[in-house]
Amino acid sequence: MNFTNKTVLITGASSGIGKSFAYQLAAQGAHLILVARSLSVMEEIAADIKAKHQREVHVIQKDLSAVGSAAELHQEVLARSLSVDVLINNAGFGKWGKFESFAWDDYQRMNQLNTTSLVELCYVFLEELKAKPEAGIINVGSTASFIPVPYSSVYGATKAFVLSFSEAL
Repeated sequence: MNFTNKTVLITGASSGIGKSFAYQLAAQGAHLILVARSLSVMEEIAADIKAKHQREVHVIQKDLSAVGSAAELHQEVLARSLSVDVLINNAGFGKWGKFESFAWDDYQRMNQLNTTSLVELCYVFLEELKAKPEAGIINVGSTASFIPVPYSSVYGATKAFVLSFSEAL
């Protein structure tokens, strides 16, 4: 895909793979919508990308582990009159340790972020993406998608879900 002047929305954009996506896609000519919890970090990334690549970079602070946050993000994108060409669902987290050693709330937030918000973002952006001649969705999984992960059962299950959902979509 040619990313020149395409607008790419990246969740989990403040670090790791999401941050790398931002720099690589800006270098290929993409405009960006960066989404994460860390506003100040994203603002630094946005300023750096604008200086290096002269691309439009929009920053939206959103905790996608919160129920309803995916719909809120979609509304924020619409309110800013932005149009998304590529959706990259990268946000996610895991917990490593004995299953019973974590609070149930940790697992609920993990499931909300790693699966529910990902599916909801695909759902709310899909019609807009399908209407474009060149668009796409990238759902970031993990090697945990392929094999059971001792001491990370819920994380592994969420990533297996991401793989199965993405292949079916």
